[in-house]
Amino acid sequence: MTVYSAQLLIGGSGAFLAPTVAAITLGIVGASAFDKQFGKNQAFNSAGTFSTALLVAYVSYKFGYRAIFVIAALLAIPGSRVSFWCRCHADRLRRARGSIKDHGRTEAEGLSSLLKDRVLLCFLATGLSFSLCQRCDVAATGRDAIEG
Repeated sequence: MTVYSAQLLIGGSGAFLAPTVAAITLGIVGASAFDKQFGKNQAFNSAGTFSTALLVAYVSYKFGYRAIFVIAALLAIPGSRVSFWCRCHADRLRRARGSIKDHGRTEAEGLSSLLKDRVLLCFLATGLSFSLCQRCDVAATGRDAIEG
């Protein structure tokens, strides 16, 4: 039961990760420089995924499978330091939420506006179900490979 719960949490968080990174990027650089910066983000994401896979493969080969958990904990340290280092500025938060300038007043739409968008909700449900199905397929394939 624990594995299924973990898969559910991973699948659920995976559906929110890309939009969260996109919103943070939009808040930092604005709409005019968003495309270029988001492309850079994806390039570094791919490079990080590749280098992490190589590191984990080497460590597990050299020290065994249990060492992978130590690597995961060590890699979480820089990520948490960066998240505490970044400061939230009100103007960046408004810009990331799609603020609208109207007569010298800047307002951002609330979360309830997202829940009213049927296309966005359909996309979210589709992404969540795809992510869950993909993870279940990988788990089933691994189980079949182990059982032979």
